[in-house]
Amino acid sequence: MTKIILDFEYNQGFIIKELAYININDPINLHHFIIRSSTDPDKDVKQNAWIYHNLHAIPYNYGLDINIKHILEKIPSNSKIYVQGVEKMHLISRYLPTCHVINLLAPSHLKLYQPYKQIQCPYPHSGLHCAVIKVYKFYSYFKSAPLI
Repeated sequence: MTKIILDFEYNQGFIIKELAYININDPINLHHFIIRSSTDPDKDVKQNAWIYHNLHAIPYNYGLDINIKHILEKIPSNSKIYVQGVEKMHLISRYLPTCHVINLLAPSHLKLYQPYKQIQCPYPHSGLHCAVIKVYKFYSYFKSAPLI
């Protein structure tokens, strides 16, 4: 069974902006996407500006013009997918109903974990709100805990 660690950053309404995942058995092979929002940017200008300045720092109209379903369909069915957060678990479960999506109950001190290798996101934004950095921190946590 394939085991995946997945994380994403999102705008209002769980519109995914950045998504990253790795196979636990092949952590070097990172899958990373920044996705252009398909909704009207003028609808929630203040909220989008707040998210940009205070969270992930990814402009609303920046990224690939691709449907999230096309990205996630590359994950094999019946995979175990580890995410952090109940909302993220429910959202990914809707996209991947044949996979077992697990809410990773990582400790509150997870932010103190260092990624297992020196990794930098190709997009220059905050490490606290970067899906790539968080995926590798989860992986470091997994390696130190008997979860997998």
